[in-house]
Amino acid sequence: MCEMKTCSKCGESKLATSEYFYTRKDNGDGLRNDCKICCHERGKKYFQENKEALNDSRKQYYEDNKKVISEYQKQYREENKDYLSVYSKKYRESNKDPLLDEREEYAASLQKLSMKQCSKCGEIYPATSDNFGIAKRNTGGLKCVCKKCSATERKIYKAKHQEQIKIQNSIYKEVNREKIRFKSQVYRDNHRIIKEEPLVKEKTCYVCKVAFLANDDTYFHKKPSGKYGLACICKGCSKKRGRQYYLDNIEEAKKRGTAYYFKNLAKTKAYSKEWHAVYDKTEKGRNVKNTAYERRRTREHNLDNNFTPEQWEQCKKDFNRTCAYCETTKKLTIEHFIPVSKLGELTSANVLPACSSCNSSKGNRDFKTWFPNQPFYSPEREQKILSYLGYHNGIQQLSLM
Repeated sequence: MCEMKTCSKCGESKLATSEYFYTRKDNGDGLRNDCKICCHERGKKYFQENKEALNDSRKQYYEDNKKVISEYQKQYREENKDYLSVYSKKYRESNKDPLLDEREEYAASLQKLSMKQCSKCGEIYPATSDNFGIAKRNTGGLKCVCKKCSATERKIYKAKHQEQIKIQNSIYKEVNREKIRFKSQVYRDNHRIIKEEPLVKEKTCYVCKVAFLANDDTYFHKKPSGKYGLACICKGCSKKRGRQYYLDNIEEAKKRGTAYYFKNLAKTKAYSKEWHAVYDKTEKGRNVKNTAYERRRTREHNLDNNFTPEQWEQCKKDFNRTCAYCETTKKLTIEHFIPVSKLGELTSANVLPACSSCNSSKGNRDFKTWFPNQPFYSPEREQKILSYLGYHNGIQQLSLM
């Protein structure tokens, strides 16, 4: 059975436990003579009578033991982190109205205060949120340290705890990935600037620094994320880069190409057939196809075959895109001045543009025996052909070099 104890102040009898009486070791029962309620009232009365003196002594103690107090507070917060978070949540929920009143008072006091001194650097600034961070618990609703000093403190802290901050940020991003995406999307939607696009768009190539028209994909490849939906490198520079990469990594590129071809055989064949159906009808396609066919013929006879589609195009231009023999503007074919059967090479010194009728009529006959017997023969035309191929006095000068 628990004993009873009478308070020496109010005279009430209460259980002799620490629930109703504070502890005191020098007493016989280990408890104070006055109850907790009386102690509280006496303490309040003493504080009201000696308020200024107690505040001054408290401030003086804080100044004298600033480092010790700050270290103790940090240690206490780390040890009781969970408890403090739960307690602060409960306190905010149970004291919503008083906290709102306090905020209004802080805002009013903030307007009254005109200047404020930074506790770190000692500089005096206008007491506004532009110069001091917001701290609702402080008088005036502002922090004691100015924004400049707090920024330098943050820099020093980041430099010291760089790895720890990176780990914390990576953990936060993994945990709150969807939340971050949603917030960033909302921000982009709210701050999106809609610009009126010009009628004539121009875009400068990142590599060659040349400006091209960007109304369509004539000069740039399509890229949805790029400006005007186009890539930053023009088609010419992109082709050069691709070619250079292929030459630098030719073995790897060939392996990758063959692997893709056999993996997507039906798809690549269908695409190739569709592409050639369009490309072979163009003038460039016809030139490439003709030169490839003639080069294959000369390879069968182990002859030189370095004639290119570009040289064939230039050869046609030199004869004004007409037949070298009859001067008609029909479809032109590659004509070997010296036939392949007589060891005629596929080079610029042995090729002429000729219509299909002249080409088939000449066949493997010699030029000197065939051309003078034709109805369209012309000495000027004969001289032009011989000088174009480098012949002088019946001898080809290029063969002597």
